[in-house]
Order: sequence, then C-alpha cells, then structure tokens
Amino acid sequence: MRPHRQFLAGLLVMAAIAAAQTAPVTLTPPASPEKAPDAAGFLQRWVLLEPIEANGLTDSAVQAIVKKEYFPNQFTVLPKDGDKVTVGDGQLTWHAVDTSLYNVNLYHFAHGLGKPTTNVLFWAVTVVNAPQDMAGVRLAIGSNAASVWWVNGQEVIGIYGDRQTVIDDGVSRRLTLKRGPNIIRAAIVNGGGATDFCARFLDGDDKPLKNITLRLDRTAAAGPPARAPIPEQLAFRPYHANGIYEIGDTVGWTVTAGPVMPTYSYKWTIRRNNAVVLKEGKTRPKEASCDFSSQPHS
Repeated sequence: MRPHRQFLAGLLVMAAIAAAQTAPVTLTPPASPEKAPDAAGFLQRWVLLEPIEANGLTDSAVQAIVKKEYFPNQFTVLPKDGDKVTVGDGQLTWHAVDTSLYNVNLYHFAHGLGKPTTNVLFWAVTVVNAPQDMAGVRLAIGSNAASVWWVNGQEVIGIYGDRQTVIDDGVSRRLTLKRGPNIIRAAIVNGGGATDFCARFLDGDDKPLKNITLRLDRTAAAGPPARAPIPEQLAFRPYHANGIYEIGDTVGWTVTAGPVMPTYSYKWTIRRNNAVVLKEGKTRPKEASCDFSSQPHS
C-alpha cells in the first residue's frame, strides 16, 4: 500500500474510533421546573454527582461502599445543579440532567466530563411529587452494575453483582409516597465498561405510576387555584338581640339577604334539642328572606 493510502487508512481508523467514543446527546440540562415521567413511567430527571473511586460488586462490598461517608449529609442532602462537595483531596460537582431515554447513561455522563467510568460510585437524587398519599406502590429499578436505593431516607431495594440494566430488575416492597415531595436517592457502583440505571414506580396493580411529577427541590407541585371565599350572602338576626328568652318565648332568627344577593341554594332544618325536626325548607337564589317560623315551644 502506498504511503498516502496508508495515511488515509490510518485517518479513517482514528475517525472511526473517535466516532465510537463520541457520546450521543441523551442527557441535557432541565428546561422546566417540573417534568412528568415518560409514557412508561420512567423517571427522567436527576441530579448526578461526578464519580467517586470505588471497587467491589458483591453484596457486602457494595453495602460497605455506599455506607461509607464521602461528604457531609450524603444521605440527606438535596443538591442543586452546580453544588460542589469535597471528597478526599478533590472537589466533585453535582449536575442536573434530563434523559431523553428510559435510562440514565452514566458512562456518557462521566466520559463527557472527562471523568473515570471504571471502578466508580455514582450518586443520583431526584424528587417525586405525589398529588396525594399513594399507598401500596413499589420502586422498580435496573442498573449496570450494582445499586442501592432509598425513598425518603429509607433503604428500599438493592441489586448486586456485575449485571446489565434490565427494566424492573429489582422491585421494592410496597411503600407509600406521601402527598407532596418524596426524595429518591440512588448509589450506583460500576466495575468497568458501560454503566447506566433506570427507575420507575409501579402502582398496586403493578402498572407504571404516571400521575406524579419530578422536580429537583422540595417545592410541592402546583395544584388547582384555591376558590375565593364565598361572600356573606345571608344575615341572621335573632328575635331577641340579647339572646335571652323567657319561658314560652319563641326562639328564632330572621334571615335576610346579606350584602350580596344569594347565588347559592341553602337547605335548612330547625330541630328541638337537635333531635326532633320542627321544620325544613330551602332558600333559592334571589329570595330576600326565609320563613323559619314555627309554633312557640317551652
């Protein structure tokens, strides 16, 4: 082969290697305060910490790795994008990301930052907002390789060994997502090669939970706007202004329209000793008064 052809062949090989090492763009900064799960319920918004050196994939090794304290409050911190922690002699940064896939590709994350991908530990945190208490749900996860997961500070699931990411590879016991923010925390340990994870919640019928939202803070999801208070529409005037009645007097009130003409219907009931019904009626919108009259009672 002529020298210039050898040179061109070498360039093509180098280009192919470079292309193979170029990470597809699947991780991007969040573009909105909230994000819903994808169509299959997968959680696609996370804050990731740059990798920490760690080695071991057995149950005991992984448990020792994730229980070691690398930085203050590592089991309670709710990091923000750009926050930094000191681990050993260096500083590591938290990065907020959205993934366009069902999984979060940690290899692309670390490689894109020029960080190691072999024998490393990744921390990942997200906040799931539930519209109401959701009992009987389960966290379903997959990871490459081992991982341990916490929900609101409680360890709920761990999978170990050198494994590939499989959807719903590990499923927690049934738990309750409380109304409002719930903190999901994961530690993923990789030995070598590709590394990623996926997570979603399953409902009581083991179907993907979708009526939740993801944030990166503890702000509760915005609910419907509160209804304005109903203006005073009825005015009650007692028969005796001082509220004192003699034996044989009729006890009652005169009810008239308040400052605002009634726009609601009101059903009313008069009872003796809150037991015997003496009279019932209904006041309709635009009626000026109600007839609460009844026979005197001693």
